[in-house]
Amino acid sequence: MNRVLALLAALLLILPAHPALAEAEGYGTQTVMVYVVGSDLEGDGGLATGDISEMLRSGLDTQRMNVLVMTGGSKRWHTPLIASQKTSIFRIEGRRPEQVFEEPIRNMGDAETLSSFLHYGVENYPAESYGLVLWNHGGGPMVGFGVDDQHGGDGLTLMELSRAFEDSPFNRANRLEWLAFDACLMASLEVAALMAPYARFMVASEEVLPGKGFDYGFLGDASRGSLRGDDVSRAIIDRTYDMYASVGENDPYLNHAVTLSLLDLDRLEPVRDGANALFEGLERGLQMEVYSDIARRRDATKDYGRTATGNLYDLVDLAHLAENLSPVYPQQSARLAEALEGLVVYNRANVPSSAGLSIYSPFPTRGISSRHGAGCTRISASRRTTRPFWTPSGASSCPTAWPPGRAPTPRPSGATPAQANITCR
Repeated sequence: MNRVLALLAALLLILPAHPALAEAEGYGTQTVMVYVVGSDLEGDGGLATGDISEMLRSGLDTQRMNVLVMTGGSKRWHTPLIASQKTSIFRIEGRRPEQVFEEPIRNMGDAETLSSFLHYGVENYPAESYGLVLWNHGGGPMVGFGVDDQHGGDGLTLMELSRAFEDSPFNRANRLEWLAFDACLMASLEVAALMAPYARFMVASEEVLPGKGFDYGFLGDASRGSLRGDDVSRAIIDRTYDMYASVGENDPYLNHAVTLSLLDLDRLEPVRDGANALFEGLERGLQMEVYSDIARRRDATKDYGRTATGNLYDLVDLAHLAENLSPVYPQQSARLAEALEGLVVYNRANVPSSAGLSIYSPFPTRGISSRHGAGCTRISASRRTTRPFWTPSGASSCPTAWPPGRAPTPRPSGATPAQANITCR
């Protein structure tokens, strides 16, 4: 018996750990890449410089975690270390960032720029796991991410983000451990659906995110933890939510709205199926001329991204929408609500009726787009119907609602454009 036990012990030492077991226990090392499109957030307010300073002060364990920052997209930087006419990569260590790469200025709204950064991180700083922060303005599924002030306000649509990941080391077989949008309005079902092949976990905000964005002190906390995507993501949410809560306690006039959620992208499919079932019921209901009842319920649903001119983003909380429609579609709404509990594994919000995931649900009082594709909503002007489409093969036809540089900047109702540069992403 002793010989058998000794043999089993030797086998345990020799055999490699099963990947699923390694993920459950955590990782030894991680490379975090932060893609900073400076734009007016840096040019007017120095917010990117401030966040880089937070990273340096975070106390991260550089033996376990490498943090790389790519900078570009702003006409002015509030530190002499970063040149506005260069695209640079810095490593966070010590008292000042170490420049490890520099090239002539590139368009941060180009998919190739993002994919090249991801390749650089993997090739030069290999690790057991990888995380990515996308830092800048966000406009939800119909606008996308980023505003490069050096290239006419160009940004990355969801289709361009998808293409960047397809051309990166994180294309399905080897996903990012976590992906975080330090940007407004990106916690939508459409965004999650297109990011699921490239990341295990996703952190984003349903509502506009205050201008200061994340509290990058999370890097220190995360670098001393398991480095699992869910644990790092919780550190992002807790650090950031608590920071704004503390600010609001000290000054009630600075009581920012915060809606941060963690999505387990492996649990996306039941939500996608549930949303499709609900919207199929909606379409049948509209054909039976119950539009006014459905419209009232949609209008009563929590929405996001309001500007001084009204809601130009048409994003609503998906769980609240299902709740409001439950008297009309009880089975479909219950199925969707149950699926959402699996997808949204952590949510901290001080905004009522914000359960962690939005959906593009246009309320047809404005112009109607006739083109549609994956992650967008098809709209029939004659019957005022809405129905989501998720087919990847149609992704290339998905339009953005505004041309580059013309998308509205989300801000709290009544805020001036100048205030918007500082108060939200």
